[in-house]
Amino acid sequence: APGNERAHLMTRLHLDILIELRQLTTYGLAVETLLSYLRRSAHREVTEPDVVQALRDLGDKAFVMAYDSALGGKRWRITELGKSALKEEGL
Repeated sequence: APGNERAHLMTRLHLDILIELRQLTTYGLAVETLLSYLRRSAHREVTEPDVVQALRDLGDKAFVMAYDSALGGKRWRITELGKSALKEEGL
């Protein structure tokens, strides 16, 4: 099905999200914070729905996971599998 092809493709946005999550924190980031970091780098035109979709794609591969922080906000963090995938790509 055409809709499923997208989930298998790793775009520059997917890779940059993984890199940002690995570099910035062990506690994960809220979507709004991640969006701000991405817009300051190579993704000036990225929208929040784009980031949410990319995070879901990465979640489907178990490279990231969502969780509720202690203060109740939703955050995303990279998993060990996500870190391993970056290492395998030399990133």
